[in-house]
Amino acid sequence: MNNDTEKEVIHEINMCLPKYCYLKTLYGKTSRKFVLPMRIILFIIAIEWLILICLDKEYFKIGIPFAIIIIMITILSFITVRKNYKKIHAAKEDCITYTFYSDSVKVKTPTIEAVYKYDTAEYFAEDKKRLSVIFPLNRSVTIDKSQCAEEKLDFIRNIVPEEKQKKTEKKTLIRHIIGLILHSLVVIYMAATIIAYFYLEKKRYNPEYPSTTYESFMGCLEHGTITDVVIINDKYVEYTYTGYEEDERFYTTCDDTDELIEKMNELDVDWEKE
Repeated sequence: MNNDTEKEVIHEINMCLPKYCYLKTLYGKTSRKFVLPMRIILFIIAIEWLILICLDKEYFKIGIPFAIIIIMITILSFITVRKNYKKIHAAKEDCITYTFYSDSVKVKTPTIEAVYKYDTAEYFAEDKKRLSVIFPLNRSVTIDKSQCAEEKLDFIRNIVPEEKQKKTEKKTLIRHIIGLILHSLVVIYMAATIIAYFYLEKKRYNPEYPSTTYESFMGCLEHGTITDVVIINDKYVEYTYTGYEEDERFYTTCDDTDELIEKMNELDVDWEKE
């Protein structure tokens, strides 16, 4: 610490960082260019997914384990971030003094004092309200831009060499895209599951007649004792059996209704589809 007192202080900034600095994700310049297009693409995928679900009722079940894991990770991350901020705010760790020297920055809070060398800085990221320089071990120097002059902001941006900034932003962009995709898939899946549930509930078949095997049905069809066939939801087949003294109504299930329709047309059996 004695060495720091002998160094020339270039800038000193005292500030209390607002809540959004801790809770809202900060994207780099390159990442911001891709975030909105990625969200639009994922929205289009979501629409296509919902259409597929309406066509195939089993489709939405594929992602159940994956969605549960991502949902749990998202919830835990949400809770952890907010708990951490409450601790920081309670200890007044969000009130910080930054002292900038020619080769390093000293970060001082009521309970912590640390020095970060400029040559270890990995990259900087900023939005309209804040600027952050990221150091190893996820440590950062975060500035509320409304509390800082533009001259000081330019100095902070120049801590990270331009070449190093571009190289690191490409890596962070990939991480942001993967994160966006994973979280978007969860939202898409949850919406799709709800829509699929109501769609399937609407199409649910409630049988009114006794069931028979499909093999028995086909045998009777061959013998000409089947009439008034109704195919429901491309799966269920209701029919009248004429082999008893009085006609009786039954139902069965069919995995290939196209083949059944072709067979009934060959045998000149009356049928309809619902």
